[in-house]
Amino acid sequence: MKKKFMITITCTFIFLCIIGVIAINLFSNLPENPSKETLISFFIENSTIFNETAKYLKEIEGDVFIRKNDGENIDSIGKINTKDGIVSFSIGERAKDHIYKLLYKYGFENIYEEQHCIYFVKYSGFQWHKSLVYSKNGNAPPLNRKRDFAELGDGWYYYEGE
Repeated sequence: MKKKFMITITCTFIFLCIIGVIAINLFSNLPENPSKETLISFFIENSTIFNETAKYLKEIEGDVFIRKNDGENIDSIGKINTKDGIVSFSIGERAKDHIYKLLYKYGFENIYEEQHCIYFVKYSGFQWHKSLVYSKNGNAPPLNRKRDFAELGDGWYYYEGE
């Protein structure tokens, strides 16, 4: 009788652990095309990841671009656009985990620099993208045709546009 009870308790515990892991994975990921409110809320909850990544990329000479479609090997997907052309670079240990999470756990498509801004692109469609943008110099990002735009504070912006 005791043995049956222990087996039942153990199976129940294992089942609850499996359900917990599944729930954590389901709720920690962002939808592919989140609403503005969802993306801003995600940014606020994960601001440390974004701030540390932006700080790291800001220190690199040249415009960086990191695309999820270039593969899952985080050591080989970084590129820098320099005055001498495009060269590969190895993402430093300091930012590697954050960038991996943003791209492969949370589904951001790419991270790139353009002019004075670092774009964290979550969703892109035909000529449109939904991004979180960090301004390296504090000025608002250059706006092409925009659908939506909001200042989030400390140099961060929500941007949906061309």
